[in-house]
Amino acid sequence: MEERLPGGLSARDFLRRYWQRKPLLVRGALPRIGALLGRRALFSLARRPEVESRLVWRRGSRWHVEQGPLASARLARMPPRGWTLLVNGVNLHSGRAENLLRLFSFVPQARLDDVMVSYAAPGGGVGPHTDSYDVFLLQGPGRRVWRLERARRFAPEPGAPLRLIADFRPDEEYLLEAGDLLYLPPGWGHDGVALDACFTYSIGFRAPRGAELAAAFLDYLHERGLPDVAYRDPGLVPARRPAEIGTRMIEHAGEVLGRLRWSGSDVRILLGRYLTLPKPHVVFRPPRRPRACARRPGRSNLRVVPAGLSSTGARRLSDIPDTETPQPEYGRFDSEEAFQQAVDRLLEQNGRELRVFDPDLESLRLNLPERIARLERFLQASRTRRIYVVVHDTDYVSRFCPRLMTLLARYAHAMQIHRTHEEIRELQDAFLVLDASHYVRRPVAELWRGAAGVNDDTEALAMRSRFHEIWEASYPAVSGTTIGL
Repeated sequence: MEERLPGGLSARDFLRRYWQRKPLLVRGALPRIGALLGRRALFSLARRPEVESRLVWRRGSRWHVEQGPLASARLARMPPRGWTLLVNGVNLHSGRAENLLRLFSFVPQARLDDVMVSYAAPGGGVGPHTDSYDVFLLQGPGRRVWRLERARRFAPEPGAPLRLIADFRPDEEYLLEAGDLLYLPPGWGHDGVALDACFTYSIGFRAPRGAELAAAFLDYLHERGLPDVAYRDPGLVPARRPAEIGTRMIEHAGEVLGRLRWSGSDVRILLGRYLTLPKPHVVFRPPRRPRACARRPGRSNLRVVPAGLSSTGARRLSDIPDTETPQPEYGRFDSEEAFQQAVDRLLEQNGRELRVFDPDLESLRLNLPERIARLERFLQASRTRRIYVVVHDTDYVSRFCPRLMTLLARYAHAMQIHRTHEEIRELQDAFLVLDASHYVRRPVAELWRGAAGVNDDTEALAMRSRFHEIWEASYPAVSGTTIGL
């Protein structure tokens, strides 16, 4: 049976006539689409730290973006007009969204990305912009006007928090109602404004860029093993120009890099890893009871059962009680041993970005092999993981933490150590915060007394915001390539 696009057009005709060529509007493609999930359920998703969400609004001529997680009270304070909530990866949490994504399986699954749900108040939108990938925009309940401009070299909006177009001159305009479907090729300018409170479902496609693939391939080659030949220069003579990199060292670097080899098999392995790598906020937890999956001829035994779904049928997100959300845990400590245990527990949690603020890092035992091993396991779990550190004084790190310096050199792309500017060096506390969910904090860094929280979004989010303020008042101060360490 021939595959068809929602609305009736054959997949073959669509790909031949429209795919990456020109837009297509399909009226009534899914006339009974309804809401994939309600406003309350979407707001509930937005407050979860493992879900990628953004709040976008315009004040005068300036656009503003606030990254999630977003507290319910924050969303409740929004005005009646002019704002948009964006939630990515809803297909990971809603069976209906997953089923919607599968309607587009005539495109190879290696290209399918996710379903993003947009809820907009009347007048809400995200401004004129372009996407570097193909996208289907399916209108849910409510109405939205889309204005389009053919792909060209657009001028970016200076200072905007989103990739907005400054010189947007639309030449097409469409009113979409519930069930209408709009396809846009990469590079087309578009601006959607809600006429009333409405939902829009964006089916996005992956389009890996060359720079991303190159970075991933270098990581893969590093994991596979790179030539490791020590540099030697017997017969060295006094340098006439001490700041000049010598010819012999350049030749040595060329010889070592010339030994890099890869095959088509390496490319296939890399691409398989890259395309199946979960996004940083996606966390896998084992089910309470193993799920039996009957093996079917010619099919993998792997099943995707989104959170909140049984293996036999779907539940609406609005029917899921709040008790299924991880409950916050809070504890106090007043000894060095208890503090170190709290740090170890923090490093065992799932997360993407670890932020550390400490006067000099001495209390964190960052030259112990087991602590360094925990940090390295954290970084190895995903190429997108990051560690950001701010200290008042770098002397202890540079002199007494050679293992940390080695880690910094090995993961220079994923780890940074800053030093505070003099005007904020009176700050006396210390803390670690993982994403906006888990933290360990000492109000006075010289004492071992403090508190730790797991799944405590409120405190962790406030701590992460404070770290950003400290980071803005700091500068890069430690390099893993320091000679002699």
